[in-house]
Amino acid sequence: MFTKDHTAKKYDQDLDSIRSRVLLMGGLVESQIRAAIEAFAEGDTDKAAGVDREDHRVNALEVAIDQDCAQIIARRQPAAVDLRMLMGISKIVTDLERSGDEASKIARMTRTIYGRDMCRVSCITDVRDMGNLAVGMLRAALDTFVRQDAVEAANIVREDLEIDTKFWRFTRQLITFMMEDPQRSPAPWRSCSSPRQWNALAIRQEPCGTGDLYRARHRCPPCSHRPTGTGSQRYG
Repeated sequence: MFTKDHTAKKYDQDLDSIRSRVLLMGGLVESQIRAAIEAFAEGDTDKAAGVDREDHRVNALEVAIDQDCAQIIARRQPAAVDLRMLMGISKIVTDLERSGDEASKIARMTRTIYGRDMCRVSCITDVRDMGNLAVGMLRAALDTFVRQDAVEAANIVREDLEIDTKFWRFTRQLITFMMEDPQRSPAPWRSCSSPRQWNALAIRQEPCGTGDLYRARHRCPPCSHRPTGTGSQRYG
């Protein structure tokens, strides 16, 4: 009896540890995206370089969490709720890691735009708005993961349409600008990559929200906490 209770307790601790690290990873990605937004808006190449350097922490967490999920499945052979939760987490951390990659791409593009051309990027307010919307979707997706809220998870998936609309409007503005002033077209064209990354970031939150929706509908156990801090597949 003692061995059975100890084994069950250790299993619960392993699951709690994985949930906690998913939220930690989400917080790191959120911080990366916020820093990338600020670096791009302010033309801060040093801050952009910092975003790129921190990406290895997110990558390491993704690998560790995915390996732990695989080990629990192999050793414990979970069924029903626990198995769905572990499979969902494995996909969520993959999308979080890719969101971190998108933030790094934005940081590298920021260094290219401001470091080489030293010009003022047009439509910076629109770019910042798109970035903030993407951060909001990520935060909401993490909250639904904590609460197992199926209704809110479905809302997150629908919110991507707003960022799509902003992206295409921004792209049309850049095309108009380049037609009016061809001499300055290289820098605006590169700046178009940043809203494209924001759009990709938002898209990557859709699978997170979909995973939360799936697990919530199947009554996966809720997470007990989320660490404090500022914490896909159409673009590769």
